[in-house]
Amino acid sequence: MIIIGFDPSVRRVGYSVVRCSMNSNVELLDMGVWNLLHSSSADSSVGTRLEILHAQSAALLTKWNPRWVGIEKAVTFKNPQSALKLSEARGVLRLACYQVLDNMDERLLELSPTAIKKNTAGWGRSSKADMVRALEMRFANLEAFIQGLENAEKITHDAYDALGIAWTTWVQLRQKLRLGVTIQL
Repeated sequence: MIIIGFDPSVRRVGYSVVRCSMNSNVELLDMGVWNLLHSSSADSSVGTRLEILHAQSAALLTKWNPRWVGIEKAVTFKNPQSALKLSEARGVLRLACYQVLDNMDERLLELSPTAIKKNTAGWGRSSKADMVRALEMRFANLEAFIQGLENAEKITHDAYDALGIAWTTWVQLRQKLRLGVTIQL
């Protein structure tokens, strides 16, 4: 089963693609960051960045055809303006999912930042460094995988966050199965 995790933003969007099996094996297939500020377009308006985000995410969804998509929820604890922009990016990602994939209501998990940190690193207020260390332990080949990428130097915390989102999506699906909730794998 393929899961895609998205860490939405209007500046840099992290994404990751993992393959999960029922015996708890999770394999990293792809990860990266779309830098929407340094696109090939001279126009860096929010609207243009959202168009680029839609095109990039639709292409990724088409390529991998995931069974599940995990996306981070918008929170407004610190800066309401940032949360509004984050919501625009989340809306574009959701639109791409609904346009490319069938039955998206049954295939999308929205995850809070606290749940992502707790499921990935063990504590809901984990730092970025804690998240990276935990993901390096969970994915033994993560460093080698990143070094093998053409744009390895462009892997930022956004990609690691997206990998944490994909991981948390898998963890929450397994929890639902254990509780007897019927889900389509």
